[in-house]
Amino acid sequence: MTGSYFTYGQAEQFKSETPYLPFIYAFKGLIRILLTRSEEKIIQWKKDLIESLGNDLEIVISHIPEIEMITGKISINQQEIKSEHINLSSAFKKLFSIFTKEDQPLTIFLDDIQWIDNASLNLIKALFKSQEIKNLFVIAAYKDESEGENIAEIIQKEINSYGVQVSNIHLGLLAPSDINQFLSDTFNCSLDKSKELALILAKKTNSNIFFISEFLKTLHKEKIIFFNPETGWKWDLEQINNKQITDNVISLMLEKLLKLPPQTQYLLKIAACIGYKFTLELLSTVYDKGPEETFMDLCEAFNEELIIMTEDGNQFIDEKVHSAIYELFNETERRIFHYRIGKIMLSQIQEKDLSEKIFDIVEQLNFSPSLFAQEKEKYELANLNLTAALRSKELDIYDNSLNYLKIAKSLLPENSWEKEYELTYSINMEKIELEFPDLQYLAIEDTLSFILNKAKNQKEKSKVLKLKVQLYIKRNEMYKAFETGKEILALYEINLPSSKFILQPGLLIEIIRGKYNIEIKEIDSLNNLPQIKNSEQEILLSNLMFIAIATFYCNKEQFKLLILKIINISLKYGNSHYSAYAYISYAQILCS
Repeated sequence: MTGSYFTYGQAEQFKSETPYLPFIYAFKGLIRILLTRSEEKIIQWKKDLIESLGNDLEIVISHIPEIEMITGKISINQQEIKSEHINLSSAFKKLFSIFTKEDQPLTIFLDDIQWIDNASLNLIKALFKSQEIKNLFVIAAYKDESEGENIAEIIQKEINSYGVQVSNIHLGLLAPSDINQFLSDTFNCSLDKSKELALILAKKTNSNIFFISEFLKTLHKEKIIFFNPETGWKWDLEQINNKQITDNVISLMLEKLLKLPPQTQYLLKIAACIGYKFTLELLSTVYDKGPEETFMDLCEAFNEELIIMTEDGNQFIDEKVHSAIYELFNETERRIFHYRIGKIMLSQIQEKDLSEKIFDIVEQLNFSPSLFAQEKEKYELANLNLTAALRSKELDIYDNSLNYLKIAKSLLPENSWEKEYELTYSINMEKIELEFPDLQYLAIEDTLSFILNKAKNQKEKSKVLKLKVQLYIKRNEMYKAFETGKEILALYEINLPSSKFILQPGLLIEIIRGKYNIEIKEIDSLNNLPQIKNSEQEILLSNLMFIAIATFYCNKEQFKLLILKIINISLKYGNSHYSAYAYISYAQILCS
């Protein structure tokens, strides 16, 4: 099919908290293919990308810069981006919609999904659940090394429930006849000539094709297999049969490594700390030499095919090879290099790009928290983990966000409330908000009371008190929620009248305000009110709504007063999603 496309993305063992990594790799590869197509096609894709992604385009470009080669520089209002919740999963679904059409199906191969990140896992499910995305063929490969149900089985169960057909192909060991066919093709000889060699290789390599390939290279290098210009390829079966060989391919690759020059071995260890994929620029900076000298010291590793060049830079030949080389460092050495790599990455990044590179930086620095000896450094790492947590939260990856917050809190010294108040408050509040659904009630209540005693201003105190209101509502303790709500209102100098004689005039004033505000607007225009831009008033609306929910069960008259207050604030400052609750409640009040 001439209009079809194929792309490839891979999950990485040590980057399982980097969201959407295999999809980012896959789209990078796809864009490079698209750039080879006609100018007419590229112009159409540019139009589709700009129209479909809208304000999401800039955030997508920050993850997949290659897209800018199609769209060109796009200027988008930063305020609009900041004011909207960033949903990268939704943006990826839009990308798939653009590149999967009836005359343009897309095949995506996702490799090593046993290490897939949660965000990518949820995106796979969402793609197959979507009714809009068609003409997509996904191939997922994984190594089944887990006990019990593996990740592929979990995905398959859910996808099957959507009515999507899933096929399984189990790749077992190669049969001797398969190896013989491979050798016959490789050496351009008859099957009879290569048959005995195939049997020996099958026995020595346990029929692992990667192991076979590496063993053949070793035999060729040692001239046990050689090419005769007159008679073709020759081999000595007795020497091959007597050849001592390690029991697995990784040991064979490590044997190759140990024969390399010391500087090449050292460089490979640094590269392994950077990751499965790495750039020459970063490697040379950590190595403290120029790119040319670093490349020359790395050449032997390329020659031995321990690493290969890719369009993105360089990578290890196999994830297991990467892991094995990484394990050659002792724990102390690893921590030192992760620390250096993270510090270099941080020094090279511009502040405006930090949120997009934060996961890679924090991943490196979190390997070595013990090396952050100075208090100032601990605060810096805590702040970076907070940034990573907020970024994960923006992307709806709450498990990752909570992990970063736990690390951030563990880095805070005992006197952090006095020395770094804002950072400490933010870490504690973000953490308790994410833990809210799962923590024991008493633990939450005690933690919130502790934070409330530390909180300094109206906004911070009201945020803590609102969580307490939500906690009491969840526990069905409406009177406690109501009383706590009154504490919030007192912060805003709003007092709920306790006496009916005082309450009735208050209600009357709010009704008059409401009628006046509504009369100067058409009822039908309420839906067209602008979005509220005053952040303080929006926080107040949020607080009023939760207090109103509790008040409904405690005092109906005060409930009416709170609903009218929400409506009047909305009419004056603009709608928020809290306004809808008030409009519906007001309609019920009028009906009753």
